[in-house]
Amino acid sequence: MKMTIDQFDLYKMPRLKDAALLVGWQSSDLGRVSEHVINTLVERLECEPVADLDPLDFFSFDGADFKNNLVQVPAARFWASEAHNLLLLKTDEPAHKHYHFLTSVLDFASNHCHVNRVYTVNGLPSMIAHIQPRTIFTVYNRENLSEEFERYEGIENMDWEGPPAISSYLLWVARRHHLDGISLWPEIPFYLSALEDPAAIRATLLFLNQRFNLPLDPGELEAREQEITQKLALLREKNSEVDALLGKITQGLTLNEQEQLTLTQEVYRFLR
Repeated sequence: MKMTIDQFDLYKMPRLKDAALLVGWQSSDLGRVSEHVINTLVERLECEPVADLDPLDFFSFDGADFKNNLVQVPAARFWASEAHNLLLLKTDEPAHKHYHFLTSVLDFASNHCHVNRVYTVNGLPSMIAHIQPRTIFTVYNRENLSEEFERYEGIENMDWEGPPAISSYLLWVARRHHLDGISLWPEIPFYLSALEDPAAIRATLLFLNQRFNLPLDPGELEAREQEITQKLALLREKNSEVDALLGKITQGLTLNEQEQLTLTQEVYRFLR
């Protein structure tokens, strides 16, 4: 049964305490990391829907996106796992009223779901090969938070100078709400950014598995990663140019813009 609370359609108020909110952005989802991480947690943790944020004030409805022949309507839905004290949000990036959107999200999470920490999941394109391990770069809204994550293997602080992302904006708003904020940026081979990077997805889930003591089976996450590796090995056998370009990356060499474009196009055609 739906109820309305401010701008939210409420399904069930979860019983959480000092919980963590994990935000996955559906828009600009490089490597499809956010989508798969949130979907996997919702399924494996048997999360229940909590609330939908009314999209009318925040999302553009000019034109329509399609996926699997279905119209994609902008949405922002909360899910909860009471057993693991987690609140999940899968959402598109707002097109309008960004501050109002982020404030509404955090007000609901902190005031109604008792969240005291916020995590975001993103993807970071990188000049690495798909056979190399994925580093998860992190950004914090408080300096002392980095000390908590030093014990995790494959986690490094991000040194970034450039235009802010929506996750950076969310961390800033979270600090104004007196909430800790951490952004997770697993690196993705640039030529898989528009597709799916199972290794980055797996690395992120393994970190969350350890961080929150979740019942995820790492073995279940390996099959898709091995499938992509095998397909790209086949592409290298068939295409000498791709083989040479991937060979350069594996050796730690940087490709020029034309080489990057060529490799991205050939991998995209083959895997699609």
